Amino acid sequence: PMDITYFRVLKLFLIINNLQTLAYTKAILAHSFVRTKRKKCLTLGTTKTRVMKKPIILLTAIILTALSGCNEPTQPILLNKVKSLMCSQPDSAYALLASIDTDTLNDRSFARWCMLKAELSHRTSHVSVPSIEDMEKTFDWYKKQGTEKESLKAEFYLGMAHAYAGENEQAMEIYARIYATAEKKKDYLLMGYTCSYMTDLYGNDEYTTQSLEKKKAAAYWFEKANNKRSYACALRDICREYAY
Repeated sequence: PMDITYFRVLKLFLIINNLQTLAYTKAILAHSFVRTKRKKCLTLGTTKTRVMKKPIILLTAIILTALSGCNEPTQPILLNKVKSLMCSQPDSAYALLASIDTDTLNDRSFARWCMLKAELSHRTSHVSVPSIEDMEKTFDWYKKQGTEKESLKAEFYLGMAHAYAGENEQAMEIYARIYATAEKKKDYLLMGYTCSYMTDLYGNDEYTTQSLEKKKAAAYWFEKANNKRSYACALRDICREYAY
């Protein structure tokens, strides 16, 4: 029979999801009400909406911390919850991810934990990329156990880890390999991201020309991939290059 801990964790998450739904419903109703009032009331209503989310995040973090020593069947549940919050609530996703004790994770779950944190660091500026050592382990695991796409993604995040550590030459070598592979596969989005991150390595004034070329290339590939948000950001960066 399956470990009873599995069902306990599942039940807790169902409770949390219900609490989140209730909180968001109240927030929407409160926001609709204050829109008919004065601007001062609207400000108060918005503040309350922000505050309402905090107990839910805190409750989730407490439960996850208490369950950090659970058996392996519970690990995918926690990581799936982080993944589900990644796009809509990145701050909540990070709070949940940070509450997981990585010492309790098996190799597969640890590799996924690193990938999720790296993706969060890609999405938000206040989350740091995992260490080079952790990303090397992650890349090695996906290279042996994962798909080719997952392996390529892990290697991209390894390049980010090197760049974060100030090892620009190693990061550039990794980005160049990824770009070449993405070009063969016609993965325009990955080509755009690679060019965009290459521009960050051209920090000195003597590399202004190379930086501008990569920003233009990033904009081109983002447009070709139909990623409007990244395309707009790339155009913004190009304008800044000309302005300064």
